[in-house]
Amino acid sequence: MILWDKIKKNNALLQFFAGLCFILCAVIIQNYFNRQNDPQKIKENFVHVLQEKEMILADHLQKLKTNYSTLADSLKISFNRKLQNLYEEESISFLIYDHDSLVFWSTNTIPVSGNFFPEKIQ
Repeated sequence: MILWDKIKKNNALLQFFAGLCFILCAVIIQNYFNRQNDPQKIKENFVHVLQEKEMILADHLQKLKTNYSTLADSLKISFNRKLQNLYEEESISFLIYDHDSLVFWSTNTIPVSGNFFPEKIQ
């Protein structure tokens, strides 16, 4: 209490402690953001997210490959909605080509040009 009374009376001491607190907070915040920008941590996070999305993609591709042609129309609509939700939630879209023709797409938000496949290089 005696220290607090002295601080209240001496404005310079109050400003010193306030500045010290701000500097301490700045150092802590800088340390936190430096750890977030560590290249190794960024790489690990990228690999983790990529592996998760590959597993989701493999699962849905297997379902699409085995079940889609045998589903009834009402179930195809339901399956297409699931694939649209997959794009909205995970940013995974399906574009299936048969030779050079687009035969299936799960979302209309990705523009696909007519020249998606380049001419054969001789």
